[in-house]
Amino acid sequence: MFAHSIQNWWWTASPAAR
Repeated sequence: MFAHSIQNWWWTASPAAR
């Protein structure tokens, strides 16, 4: 599931979004 990679870099790139 590529979605996992998407969220991985997303949370890593946007820690404030969490």
